Amino acid sequence: MNAGERLRTNATNPPTQLESVQLDPSTVLFMPAERVCPRCGQDWVHPYRFKADEAPFFLCTECDSLWWPNETVGVAQAHFLDDVVAARLGVEGNPWGDRVWSDVIEPAPDLQPEVRRTTSAPDQAGNSGESR
Repeated sequence: MNAGERLRTNATNPPTQLESVQLDPSTVLFMPAERVCPRCGQDWVHPYRFKADEAPFFLCTECDSLWWPNETVGVAQAHFLDDVVAARLGVEGNPWGDRVWSDVIEPAPDLQPEVRRTTSAPDQAGNSGESR
């Protein structure tokens, strides 16, 4: 099935027929803002921040991979949460001996991943669709 086709479904018609759909060239398709962790593939990458200074970062809560906002969320760029927390607190080894996550970090729902347009079509404001 190509991008110009989709399944036609309704309550009485099972999803077996394909319907051709013509896409307007100025249509921009977006990926969901949430991203599956590239290291473990087991959880979403969530926005968090450090409580002490509100420094934002992205975190996979399954494998504890961490990315700073200006980094690409990829395997090669991943940091390990324990290492970052230990360095920030000035402790060696496991930083969780006498503390838990909620002592140090918290969700940051206002932090949004950077959205990059990858189409050459201009948006409604007339901005070029080149990657930024």
